[in-house]
Amino acid sequence: MIIKHHTNEGVLKKKIQYAGQKFTLANGKDAFFSQNLSGAQDSRYNGLYAKINEMYVKTLESVSTGKEAVEVEKFKDAVVIKRPSLIETYYMPYGIMGLVYDVAGKGSLKIKVDFKEIFNNEMSVEPKIINAGPVKFVKFGFKENVYLAIASNLKLVDCMKKTNVFYELDSQRNSLPENRDVYEIFSAEIKKPARIAFCAGTDLKSIENDVKKLLKIKLEKKPCSPVENALNKLFFRQRIVAGLPWFCKPWIRDELISLKALLILGEVDLFKKIIFDYVKRIPEQGLFSHNGIVMADSIGWVAKRLNDYLDMGFKFSKIEEELIKRKFKDAVYAILKTRAKESFVINKPKETWMDSLLRDGARIEIQALQLNIYKLMSRVAKEPRYKLMEKELKKKVRGAFYKNGVLLDAPGDFTLRPNAFLACYIYPELLAKKEWLQVFKNLLKELWLSWGGLASVSKKSVLYRDVDDGEAAFAYHNGDSWYYLNNIAAICMKNFSGLKKYAQKIRSASMQDLFYQGSVGDCSEISDAKMQISRGAWAQAWSAATLIELNYGSFNF
Repeated sequence: MIIKHHTNEGVLKKKIQYAGQKFTLANGKDAFFSQNLSGAQDSRYNGLYAKINEMYVKTLESVSTGKEAVEVEKFKDAVVIKRPSLIETYYMPYGIMGLVYDVAGKGSLKIKVDFKEIFNNEMSVEPKIINAGPVKFVKFGFKENVYLAIASNLKLVDCMKKTNVFYELDSQRNSLPENRDVYEIFSAEIKKPARIAFCAGTDLKSIENDVKKLLKIKLEKKPCSPVENALNKLFFRQRIVAGLPWFCKPWIRDELISLKALLILGEVDLFKKIIFDYVKRIPEQGLFSHNGIVMADSIGWVAKRLNDYLDMGFKFSKIEEELIKRKFKDAVYAILKTRAKESFVINKPKETWMDSLLRDGARIEIQALQLNIYKLMSRVAKEPRYKLMEKELKKKVRGAFYKNGVLLDAPGDFTLRPNAFLACYIYPELLAKKEWLQVFKNLLKELWLSWGGLASVSKKSVLYRDVDDGEAAFAYHNGDSWYYLNNIAAICMKNFSGLKKYAQKIRSASMQDLFYQGSVGDCSEISDAKMQISRGAWAQAWSAATLIELNYGSFNF
């Protein structure tokens, strides 16, 4: 199979083996579609999902001709798949809750539907087909009626048939159920160029109008910057969703980590809109929560991104400075009152980014983020006490965490994890450059993976697992390699002449994932430690955002 990426600099082309790759499209608002390049879905999270009444709902399972892919061409908002005797094009225009499917050549196709809320796995009931002139409506019974409108210049033949699908990827991920009944509702014979348009919603008139627009819309095959496109795809209503398919809303930590890429891409106004939304919403206790769990690193990442804004030469207005001073002054007081122990900031179980682990206590990246808060307040409030607080905490962190060329994950915890790279990225002033060099060398001895990644725990640890176990989640932070953290590590290492080769290998692996693995043109969440393979969410925002950072400029200590 040949993969072609149409980039702003030209066409990238490579012959690869099919290994379950898929593609993902999104409409910039509340809908996305993914399908395996083979046409046979390997996950119940593939298909067309649209946000209806605050919940993502699946309506379309697949559109498939049953022929293997010979060549795949990736554009900004479209994917062209060449198969024996057929060419298919999938296109998702901005803002419409639907999909355009163009096909030319000779063959046959099948349209399958499934109805489910994204995390509800109750079996779908048999849909009803309503023929309304040129538009067919597939009606799904639900709390209220949900419809999939289908319009085509191709003759669609009704063939209502229930079929059981085995989802191989879900089985690998220990994600049950791995089998599900779906409905094959239409078939068609392809003899000349044709188009099928799909649109989901609850209002018949509205989706009828939209599906008719899709039937006539001009297909745009635009080149793009693939890594920028991978991030831009995850902007839903001008906020960054964490990842597709199952992290399909803004997650605080993920969005904050992804934000610097906006400054790099020149999206300064959007950066300010998002970051100051967080500043305004800093809670009384000083830390944000997600799904009822406090995020110990949340306000620290707000401070880090505000410091980045200043470091890149931008300035705050007087009103913005006053808001920052007021909100962070209260937050610092609240955190120190409720979270301080022996001068360190303490997090409770599952409050760090490694949220499958308890990992309570004083953790290295939390201290680095607290130092960032003091640094920000020293710059903005210009009060000497914050500079003194920064100096004192830095001294204590060095004394408790830095031991014999190793930066510990926590005082007394000698199990090596890659969070020292995070600490360097967040607050490089913690150690001298030669000290960081020794820290990185010691980490690489135990974390480095030959394909170009880092394990999430030492390969010497009894906790280490080299293959992802999906929803069982033991390997998730005990071996699985995280692309966002790999990229951050490379950002830190690329200024060291002796470590550049590691940074380059990480970048190559991240680009390999973007171009040819998982969802083609998207950045995966994680990989197995044993070998590079797309695992986890197949389109992850912070993986793309940190790769944009890695491709930009240099990192200063």
